[in-house]
Amino acid sequence: MIQQNQNGTQKDPVTTNTSSDSTPIRSFFPWVPSLRFTVTMAILIPIALVLVASTLVEYNRHRQRDLASMSLLASQTGQVIEQVLHREMLHSDFEAIQSIFDTLSENESIQELLLLDTNGRVIFSPGNETTGVIFDNQDPSCLPCHSLPPQSRPPGVIIDLPQGQNSFRSMQPIENQPECTQCHDPDQRLLGLLLTDLSIAPIQDALAKDLRDALLWWAGTGAVIVLLVNLIINQTVLSRLHKMSGAIARFGEGKIFEALSETPRDEIGRLSAVYNRMVRRIRDRDNENVVLTHKLQQRMSERDHLLRRLINSQEQERMRLARELHDDLGQQLSSITIQLELAQRALTEDADQAKLSISQTQSLIAETTDRMYDVIMGLRPSILDDLGLGPALKNLAKRTLEPAGIQYDVTIEGLEKGLQQEKETAMFRIFQEALNNIVRHSEATYVEMHIKLVDGMVKGFIQDDGVGLDPAPHPANEHNGTGFGLLGMRERAELCGGNLVISTVVPHGTRLRIRIPFVEGQNA
Repeated sequence: MIQQNQNGTQKDPVTTNTSSDSTPIRSFFPWVPSLRFTVTMAILIPIALVLVASTLVEYNRHRQRDLASMSLLASQTGQVIEQVLHREMLHSDFEAIQSIFDTLSENESIQELLLLDTNGRVIFSPGNETTGVIFDNQDPSCLPCHSLPPQSRPPGVIIDLPQGQNSFRSMQPIENQPECTQCHDPDQRLLGLLLTDLSIAPIQDALAKDLRDALLWWAGTGAVIVLLVNLIINQTVLSRLHKMSGAIARFGEGKIFEALSETPRDEIGRLSAVYNRMVRRIRDRDNENVVLTHKLQQRMSERDHLLRRLINSQEQERMRLARELHDDLGQQLSSITIQLELAQRALTEDADQAKLSISQTQSLIAETTDRMYDVIMGLRPSILDDLGLGPALKNLAKRTLEPAGIQYDVTIEGLEKGLQQEKETAMFRIFQEALNNIVRHSEATYVEMHIKLVDGMVKGFIQDDGVGLDPAPHPANEHNGTGFGLLGMRERAELCGGNLVISTVVPHGTRLRIRIPFVEGQNA
């Protein structure tokens, strides 16, 4: 949701905290903010690891298989060479044997070919280069086999030659045969050992080529996977996210709202639906705020107008009170003074005239008292403080409507317990203002007043049979000589937690309804 800070600028509470991103891909590539790259790497790296692992496993399997084949080939080769040498050995044709060694050594796959006696001394070697040399079991090329117990020694092992090459060494024992006993001791089981070193370079080259081809194949496959993943991500995720981010950015800048597509109903679709609902709620609240702001401005304008009316009304009330005191009470008091002086003079001259002056003085005093009571009633009726709202309203109707010749009916129910003082005063002023409006403007002949306590609410109405009244508050009827008009009546009711409704009665007349919460006062 978009909020505003104290400076009035908009801010988005949804922020991206890249420093707290704990995804494995971001931990390896923290400088790459692209979701495309993150998702691609999240898919490609596991696939690459699986493919590399499977390739290495397959490579080792092929290598073990080829080495087993090499071991079998070396064993068979040793047997063949032994059989070739067997006939020449029976005839003790040493030159032929040396010739065989020289010929076989010309084969590039045979790196070493030696015939050793049981003491490890070389009997025959290609070109007699190592003939007579005694092999030490601690020689590095011999340790892979002789470091093991005799019963665990394999027929062939891979050794590292001094030249840095790898070779497969096969040891073919030459056993004592019956036909060999002419020259050898019959009790001797072994006559010697045929040592053959075969080059494994062709196998290594083939394996390396296979591994290289497999890696190239998987690299091509990975590239195709990356391409397909990016196409799928772009169509199903990124393009929709770009539209969403653009819409959010434009909405954050205060531009027109663009509804996002909510299909398909996947995670992004549901997120789009949430965004659409959020924006609609924000727009609805903005519209409500605009309406509330307009109403608030209107109420503030009405309150300002009411305050001005209040000040003017206070001044007019003071002027009215001053005029009444001067014109009515002042003149009547002057008349009383004159009548008293005349009565004083007539007491010694004419008793009847004195009595007449005294009688007139008494009438003037009664009229002055009544007028003073009317002024007091206009300010604050004492009966409201002494007897409560019900008797005060009845007295108000009598003193307001009877002089105007308007019949009336007043009903008060359930107000045995007095209201809170401010609420009683508000109710009294509202009905006082309504009665004054009826007398001055309605041309009514009958007025009905009714007030009762129902469910914790003081409900009342006043209805006349006059010409009717426009309930809309406008300057023409907002103010009159004795009060604040209809706007002031509504304001009094709302300040007490209630409301006031004015309606026109068919076929003629006006009805005013008021509702104020009941709060028991201290004068109950």
